[in-house]
Parts: sequence; structure tokens; C-alpha cells
Amino acid sequence: MRKDGIRFRVSDKELNIIQKKRKKANMSISEYCRKMTIYGRVLVIENMDSILYELRKIGNNINQMTLLSYQGKIKITNLDNTNKRLADIYKSLIDLKKD
Repeated sequence: MRKDGIRFRVSDKELNIIQKKRKKANMSISEYCRKMTIYGRVLVIENMDSILYELRKIGNNINQMTLLSYQGKIKITNLDNTNKRLADIYKSLIDLKKD
């Protein structure tokens, strides 16, 4: 729980810049300033939800091809490494979204 406060003064121009950047990041001013101070950056990935959606769809397609391959209905190369890499990419994006 946060119990301590910090106040600092900014010019109108600086406040305008902070407001624009925090809106783009979809954060409150407090959250934006905390992250900038602690991490030195705020990463904004536009269309993150649609990227994650597409990755899930690709993963589903790979899983279906793997299943069909195991059933002998199609012949493909081993997709285990592809599945692992896709899972790594998905996890990395989720971790970015948390920050």
C-alpha cells in the first residue's frame, strides 16, 4: 500500500507534455511518473490486444497442425520448437504489458 506522497512543481508546458504522454500510455499521472522514475521509460505498445489475439490464433493453428501430424493425416516437420518459440514470444509480450 502506498502511504507516502511526493510533490513537485512543473511548468504549464511540462504538465501538458506529461498529460499527453500519460494519456497515450493510458495511465494516471501518478502511475506514469512512478514508472518513469523507477524504470526510466514507459513502453506503449499500440494494438497490444490485437497482437496477443493474433498470436493465440497462430498458436491454435500450430496445435491443430501438430495434432493432425500425430494422427498421420498430414506430414509436416516437427513443430515443437515453433510452439516453444511462440510461447516465449507470448510470455514476453505479457510481461511487457505488466510493466
